Amino acid sequence: MLQTHRKYDRMAVRLSSLIARLMAGESLSLSALVDEFQVSYRTLRRDLRERLAYLDIEFQNGVYRLYPNTLKAYRDKDVLTFVRQTGMTRIFPGLDSRLLGLLLSQRQNAPCIIWHHAHRTSAEYSDNFYQLIYAITCHQQVVVLTLEQRFSPLLPYQFIYREGQWYLIAEYHQQVQVILLDDIHQVQLLSTTFKPRNDIFHLAHQNSFIAALPHFRLLSQLMVPYMSLPQRSHS
Repeated sequence: MLQTHRKYDRMAVRLSSLIARLMAGESLSLSALVDEFQVSYRTLRRDLRERLAYLDIEFQNGVYRLYPNTLKAYRDKDVLTFVRQTGMTRIFPGLDSRLLGLLLSQRQNAPCIIWHHAHRTSAEYSDNFYQLIYAITCHQQVVVLTLEQRFSPLLPYQFIYREGQWYLIAEYHQQVQVILLDDIHQVQLLSTTFKPRNDIFHLAHQNSFIAALPHFRLLSQLMVPYMSLPQRSHS
């Protein structure tokens, strides 16, 4: 049974690698793949012609690759998904595959330019950014260290980019917390997961909340005395 599981694990890794390379536009030589994966020509032909037949793969001049139209369709879909998930559809009126084809056309001068404030976040924070994006995607709790505080556990929800800065929207002790990416010195992933709250996502998408992000720390400090006041008793 263990041997069977290992066989399917190897096949899953092999197929994942083939899909990733085909999606990247690579042309795959069968002989090179045989040397790399240490499997037979017959196995690889079955991978490409049967197991991955839904990808619309062509075989020409000794190599396998996706048909150009198929590759373009997959890339357009990925770009449109990225644009929608990052909230950029509002920038391009009626964005669809037809408009996307024009925007991505190879021209010396692009048809559109998006002006924004100079980016101030340093590339040295890229590892922290990746780990937090991973935690957000997997709903995973983290420990975050800043110069002033240790957040443990912190429940990360979303990053919002505003005026050249990335702001992390999170939950800490059942309260909304906003942390500047540049202020984060260390991130540690925890094995514990969490269920995101819809009210925090709703709050993070409000224009008034996004506009107040640079002042969130000050506003929170001002609100603390009022939040800690005991409730009045009604007689």
